[in-house]
Amino acid sequence: MPIYIARHGQTDWNLLEKWQSTTDVPLNKTGYRQAENLRDKLSEQGVRFSAAMTSPLVRAVETAKVLLQGSHVIAQDNLALIELDMGDYEGRKEKDVRDLLGNEKYNQWRSTMMRVPAPGGESITDVAYRLQPVVTWLGQQIGNVLIVGHQYVNMALKAQLSNRFDSGDLLEFKQANDEIDIWDHQSRRSIGLIKLDNS
Repeated sequence: MPIYIARHGQTDWNLLEKWQSTTDVPLNKTGYRQAENLRDKLSEQGVRFSAAMTSPLVRAVETAKVLLQGSHVIAQDNLALIELDMGDYEGRKEKDVRDLLGNEKYNQWRSTMMRVPAPGGESITDVAYRLQPVVTWLGQQIGNVLIVGHQYVNMALKAQLSNRFDSGDLLEFKQANDEIDIWDHQSRRSIGLIKLDNS
């Protein structure tokens, strides 16, 4: 069963390089255009979804609605798909956190790919644990399934599916705002990628 794992489209906070994890930031114009172009690519490839699930944050909900336009499927909201909590770094620019920690310490922390959480926040394994019911639900579906989430929650989902949690694996699971990763539930591996030529 193919799982189409989409990251939400671009937001203004993405442009500003601000940690926006649990803050409810809407799509910007580019984000809507990315979602519309991805919807068109899915249509060109004849992809039809039998079920869909989304993070309840507005940027993911808006992306899901665009991707499902023309379909009878309505995405279910699921709190398990909310973005990894960045704790004390929420709403801060990455540059400011780097200045706070210093280059070496910041680079060391970032290289863990959130296996080490931000102060007061979640780790990638915390997020993978809360995604276990989503993985179980996926195993009960038939046909193409759409998941719309965020950078780190999608990474955690792929890690949970594949049981790969090394920093290198997590880095491989990173996703741009204009990409949909395609995974096979049975083999628990990536089987494709849909990406826009330019956003």
